[in-house]
Amino acid sequence: MVATMVVMAALTLAGCGLDDAGGDVQRLEKQWEPLTLAAGQEETSLCASWTLGNDAPAYVRSVEMTSGPGWHHSNWFFVPADKIAVGPDGIWPCDERHFDQIEAGLAGGVLFAQSTGASHEIQAFPSGAALEVPAGARVVGQLHLLNAADRSLTTSIQLAVETIPAGDVTAKLAPFVAEFRPLAIPPGARSRFTASCEMYRPDFHVYYVLPHYHGLGVEMTVEAYGGAGDREIFRSGAVAGEPLGGVLDPPFDTTGASGIRFSCTYQNPTDRTVGYGNGDGEMCILLAYTDDRKRWAGGALFGEPRSLGVAPDGTLLFDAHCGLLGLPIR
Repeated sequence: MVATMVVMAALTLAGCGLDDAGGDVQRLEKQWEPLTLAAGQEETSLCASWTLGNDAPAYVRSVEMTSGPGWHHSNWFFVPADKIAVGPDGIWPCDERHFDQIEAGLAGGVLFAQSTGASHEIQAFPSGAALEVPAGARVVGQLHLLNAADRSLTTSIQLAVETIPAGDVTAKLAPFVAEFRPLAIPPGARSRFTASCEMYRPDFHVYYVLPHYHGLGVEMTVEAYGGAGDREIFRSGAVAGEPLGGVLDPPFDTTGASGIRFSCTYQNPTDRTVGYGNGDGEMCILLAYTDDRKRWAGGALFGEPRSLGVAPDGTLLFDAHCGLLGLPIR
């Protein structure tokens, strides 16, 4: 059991600075008190919350995460404070407040996602670009902790958010989330799973991309395909334990494309097929931020992967049908 189930943390207005346009930058920090994990314990049932108390929309230019050991990954959302995860700020069992990541994404959006095993990570956008967080927001994170050591572990996490004035914002960003759920990663092989997500005349810019996979993941690629031809948006060859995200400056223009394609490549040295999930499972999730006036969500969510044969380098190739839903910005 986790020794400390509910902890209170202080919200600190750490200070103000100047952004590139000369406007005031506010930095808000949230430090949660430590959690204790027993030797070998995996914990996926906890959530954390932080009520921003913003009376007007907040324009987030960066999020910085710092954690101790044992934080496998965490997903952070902004949601209406009066509707989702209502209650005191702190760490609490997710089921206690009926928290659901899909509901959070629909009601608000993704603020930040921690790369697997990364202990320090900064998500920062180009000058003038900012994620628009509506007034009256609460930040809620779904936590995944894993203590692989043979003794107990006490650890904590901190988030720091920097905002800029509305008048300095030249591009209002919104999240784009797609995932490949029907993973069946073959044993003893290198394999790639691809989803081609058709869109009707995409005409937005991509400012930031963050892949998410676990220990078997070796690469994610993101492309704009069709129309004007296939064009690479982003490629990450970083492995678990390293920050996987990257800023695109200048941002990538999707105009002329037919859709967005993403793929995850895995090297599975085990003798078993690995599916989607926490623990000894794998994931393939694309998080991006765009200046479209829609929040996009979806991916390859159902069915079974289809075999496409073998690439010249011996990589086993698979795909699955992808569908995306565009939700207007509130």
